[in-house]
Amino acid sequence: MSAGSAQELTGAQVVEMLRAAVEGIKARGQADVGDKTVLDVLVPITDRLEQELQAGSDPGTAVAAMATTAREAAEATKDMVAKRGRAAYTGERSRGSVDAGAMGVAVIVERIHQAQDQGAA
Repeated sequence: MSAGSAQELTGAQVVEMLRAAVEGIKARGQADVGDKTVLDVLVPITDRLEQELQAGSDPGTAVAAMATTAREAAEATKDMVAKRGRAAYTGERSRGSVDAGAMGVAVIVERIHQAQDQGAA
């Protein structure tokens, strides 16, 4: 809904869309950063994109930075204990494994970056 009927998106619109997604997930799942969920990647990549845009980075640099941040944030969920979602049922046993949703977002952002690189070549 944040994009409306736009055919092309600005960086600011993408940040707005990601922030809306984060808020929707928080409300629906009663989750937050640190609960070992997809939010542990979505929030940092959104923050990183916003920082890159404010710094005047070109789209390729911004997406590359997001991809790096996404992978690092997903890997960081390995040391967390799941507090929300299906993994929460495993409690302490969830420590030591990466959150699947967080890794899924990281892979998607990495593929966007790869596609962008291939399109530029």
